[in-house]
Amino acid sequence: MVENTITDGKRIGQFLASELTGLDGDLLSRVDVADADPDAEPSPAGTEAYTVTLDGEAVAVAVLLPEAVELRRTEGTWEQPTAGRGIGVREQTLTIESVAAVKQAVDCLAATVASTRGEPS
Repeated sequence: MVENTITDGKRIGQFLASELTGLDGDLLSRVDVADADPDAEPSPAGTEAYTVTLDGEAVAVAVLLPEAVELRRTEGTWEQPTAGRGIGVREQTLTIESVAAVKQAVDCLAATVASTRGEPS
């Protein structure tokens, strides 16, 4: 069996934005994407593509890299995600290295925001 893993930063960013705008649940339904730049292209230094908000307040910025997306927290650090492939956390940066890791990144976002605000995820 051949695995087809998408590791293009722009495609990962698009898939993540789509996931974030279609979330259900008490906390997750309040997450949105704002200030999206449809022309943003990945670059080695990173290109800001959109802001992730909760109740209209910025919680992270999505930055496109050639082979990943970084979600950079506007303040605070990320909860550690469950061990998995294609995702990593370093203080204020959550790195998503494939489309397959987007669901895990969304779970990490929910856990981080919930713990920060003292709400159930």
